[in-house]
Amino acid sequence: MSVEVENHKAVLRRFSELLRNPNAAAIRTLFTEDFELHAPNEPNWPRGHEGAIRMLTQMHERFPDLDVIAEEQHAHLGVASG
Repeated sequence: MSVEVENHKAVLRRFSELLRNPNAAAIRTLFTEDFELHAPNEPNWPRGHEGAIRMLTQMHERFPDLDVIAEEQHAHLGVASG
């Protein structure tokens, strides 16, 4: 499997970890500064790292027992999906 595919799979695993333990420094490494939450009920959500940090922090506060388990990950044409 290519390095690119392995990197995509690692990003998916890291996102799952951040749902359980949101860490601002780690979130900044995973999300880009142009992050935008597409939620009609949150039209004024902050963009960029601030918005990503807020999103993951609130998800953790509202669902502290949330755990995402990828039972399978498939790679196709350089894109990983779980």
